[in-house]
Amino acid sequence: MRRAPLAPVLLLGAFAAAPPAGGQEVATASVDHARIGVDDRLQLTVSVPEVRGGAPELPPLDGFEVLGSRQVSRTSIVNLSMTRTTEWVYTLRPRGPGT
Repeated sequence: MRRAPLAPVLLLGAFAAAPPAGGQEVATASVDHARIGVDDRLQLTVSVPEVRGGAPELPPLDGFEVLGSRQVSRTSIVNLSMTRTTEWVYTLRPRGPGT
């Protein structure tokens, strides 16, 4: 399997959000691998505090094909403070070798 470095920073940069207003949290994004081969899969996870009207719109992901997605909702209570987070997990496959 040929390994081609893929820049997860480019994927994460696509989800850069404006600075939070009034101390509110913003969306975060992460990937499960820093490097993958052309036959591998990559999971892009976008986490958003609370549910804000549905899945985030993916920007163009040049060089990647979106194979599927799923939604995960989490609720935690710490010191009587409840926090809800929704994650959208996208499975991506590279269209070919890249940098």
